[in-house]
Amino acid sequence: RGGTWANHLAVMSRDDDRIYFLDGVSVQGSIPYSGFMLDTSNMDAITTTASATYNDHLAVTAQQSVTGVPPFYVITAIPGIRIIRQDGTLAATIDLSGSLSEPRGVQHIPGTDQFWVLDKDGTVYRINFSGTVLDSYNMSGVGWATGRALALDFQTCEHEIPEVGFREAMSFGTVTASGFGGGGGGGGGGGGGGKK
Repeated sequence: RGGTWANHLAVMSRDDDRIYFLDGVSVQGSIPYSGFMLDTSNMDAITTTASATYNDHLAVTAQQSVTGVPPFYVITAIPGIRIIRQDGTLAATIDLSGSLSEPRGVQHIPGTDQFWVLDKDGTVYRINFSGTVLDSYNMSGVGWATGRALALDFQTCEHEIPEVGFREAMSFGTVTASGFGGGGGGGGGGGGGGKK
């Protein structure tokens, strides 16, 4: 939305632990992240928030934190979300080790200080910027227990959860104040994962 990399596509590469910014044609820049996190899974842009705390940042799910100065790195298992500024520096770590076993997918809920986070067991959690779990629902009942990422359409409530080797999309209807209303069917599979 704003900042240095507005109107660019951010792509995370686990091969060289960098986030690349593309203008639709070519790479325009990149930032390394191995200095503060490893074992990453998924990334989403944080646009506007209720508190304006992390406007125009990136949210990344990662299983490990890195501290220290090269060559004396210390790697600590802290599953959670890393919030990254557009200049590549770490703004915050949201430690989810007390609530989630292995957070994989993340999506910021626009206009709020909250995320949807997909855990390894197929449970999707709604958490705030402090890491407090607000509510959750389990996707394993519809066959999604091994998802690697998460994308939601906030108008239709359609979920896309890429799994190893295929992807599927499913609509759960609209979200009401008391929970999920309506219902919907599943979408077909495709080859080779997916993207949001």
